[in-house]
Amino acid sequence: VSPKSVLRILEDFLPFAVENFRGVKEFVDEPPYEPGLRDSIFAVILAEVATSEDYGEGQYSRGELLTLVHEALERIALNEWDQVPPLAWTYVAYALALLGDQVERPLFDDLRGKIARWADYLLDYDFPTGLYRDTKAEETCWTVGPLVGAQALWPGDPRCAAWQEKATRFFLNAYNREEDLWEN
Repeated sequence: VSPKSVLRILEDFLPFAVENFRGVKEFVDEPPYEPGLRDSIFAVILAEVATSEDYGEGQYSRGELLTLVHEALERIALNEWDQVPPLAWTYVAYALALLGDQVERPLFDDLRGKIARWADYLLDYDFPTGLYRDTKAEETCWTVGPLVGAQALWPGDPRCAAWQEKATRFFLNAYNREEDLWEN
């Protein structure tokens, strides 16, 4: 699949995403999202489209997409760092990395600070291992996002080495098995 074909799929998805975001439609048969998750998914999709050189400004201009991204990010910023799940912070970090200076500095700094706060918290987090019939691989991979996002948003920070080490441990533990408890 080429990047251009992915962009076309995202462009086709935009009207639904924007209507959903504005409250015109609701997801059908979906449970309520955790705080920030829906907005973070929306923000990263629109940021990806808005920053693509191949976006042909169809139904929405780049400026309109960026305005919607800002609205989503501002709503996420209303939450404390630990009220928003790590997966959502992964999407926020990606959107911030894509948009860079296109995000207002106070909002950018607030969000990247919350991502770093999650990453710092995860340094002492002991992920589940060796569970019978459930490795928690999916949850482990979802949780690693703030560690990787913090590295991208805080280059040169003294904590980057620790964040990288912990992220590597998360990834290596994503598919552990009960038998791993007895292996050296």
